[in-house]
This record gives sequence, C-alpha cells and structure tokens, in this order.
Amino acid sequence: MREKSRHRGARRFAVLVLFAVTASIASSASAEIPPDAANHPLLQPIDAQNWVDQGELTWDAYTQARPDSWNDTTGSDGSVSQYRTAVILLEFQDQPMLITQPAGAHPFGNPQSGWEPVPREDVADWYYDYYAVPNQYNGGQTLHGYWMEDSHGQIGVDVEVFGPYTLPGKLHEYGIPDGGFNAPREAYCPQGDSCTKNLRTDGGALWRADIGCPSGLCGFDNGFYVSAGHDESSTWQEFGEMMFQTRDDIPDAFGPPRNPDGSAPLN
Repeated sequence: MREKSRHRGARRFAVLVLFAVTASIASSASAEIPPDAANHPLLQPIDAQNWVDQGELTWDAYTQARPDSWNDTTGSDGSVSQYRTAVILLEFQDQPMLITQPAGAHPFGNPQSGWEPVPREDVADWYYDYYAVPNQYNGGQTLHGYWMEDSHGQIGVDVEVFGPYTLPGKLHEYGIPDGGFNAPREAYCPQGDSCTKNLRTDGGALWRADIGCPSGLCGFDNGFYVSAGHDESSTWQEFGEMMFQTRDDIPDAFGPPRNPDGSAPLN
C-alpha cells in the first residue's frame, strides 16, 4: 500500500511540474509574440492564396508557357495528331452575327463603341483569323496554340470556316431546354413559336447541304458550331440579376412586356 501511495504521489508531483513548465512556456511565448505577428515570416501560409477574379484579368496577366512556334500551324503541327476542325457559323432569323452590326446595335450594348461592321461576305474570313491567326481580337492566341500548349505539343488544330448560314428559326426557339427551371418548355415559349428546334441538327444540315456531304463530319475530325447572340451566363446573369434588383427595374429594351400603367406584369 505504501508503494502504491508513493507512486501516486510521484505521479501527482510530475503532473504539477509539467503544468508549471507548460504554463511558464505559454506565459513566456505570449510575452514574446511580436506586435506584427500576422506578417511574421514563420506564420505565413506555405501555399498563399494569391488570386484575382477572372473578370478582372487582362492579357497583361497572361504568362506564355509554350514556344512561339506553337502559336499557328505555319510553325509546327502536333506530334501525335493534327485535328481538322470545321467551324460552322450560324445566324438566327432575328439575330445576325454581331460583328456585321454597327456599334451598340444590340440591347446589351454590343458591338462596343468604335466597332466597324464586317461585311457579311467577309464574316468567314474574319472568324478564320480570329481562330487561326494571332491578332488583336484573340489576344494573340489561336485554337492551334491552345491545344499545342495544353497537350505539350502533341495535338494541333487546322481550322476551316463555313457560313454563316441562317437557321430556320429565332434565337429563343433554340435556347429553351425542357428541363430544370425551364420545365415545361411550353410555359416559356412565346405563342406561335416552336422552341423544340435543335441548333446542331438544323445547322449541320445547312452545312452538309452547302458542301455536298450526306452525313457525319464529312472528313473532319470535329465540328465547332458558332452561333450569333450571347452565351447563357452573360444573358441571364451578367445582364439580368447583376444589373437589375427587381423586375420593375428592367427597362423596356430588355423586357418584360408592360401593363398599361407601365408596371411589370405579375405573371
């Protein structure tokens, strides 16, 4: 019994000593914390989260990670594959290619101030330069250069541009999917219109008829459809909830249809 008591006493003493030492160290450490601790070199994160929102980035922030010879197909081809890409330009009944329009023609304000419209017969050439030739509009970047950099020189892209072709429908007739918050589609499709049209089906048919090809990719490795108008995110987000707080703030140029007193309809 005396042996056990002696052991218990030794353990209590050890705990007291450890507590005293720990308290002494903590007290000493707290007393030595520099006033500028947040900026102390030893307290900085190993992987600092230095980032810039993509909306704020400019071409000045781009760091090239590929040789200049990869920027266009005159310099080099992919070591494994050189894709043949058909770029198929498509317009809608109510929306031509924006580059053919004068500055500010679209309700979104595009094309921007100072833009000189591109004649429709030159649209295919303009888009070829945009995708295949380094210039001021693509920031000096090309589809070939992107794929060469992304694949470490293994995959390149040759571009051939077709069109523009005018689709047999309006823009919104191709842009209302029947799912999610758009279901059912009929509730969102204007009366008299058909919102079940498929851009690839109609656009592909126009392209194949033009080049005399019955089906498939017609000898190309892939088809890249480029349509007039704007992408979904910039339409409903950048020019919707980011611009207007309530539906009554939306001007007539954007919609919705107004009641006789000028207010927005409840439904």
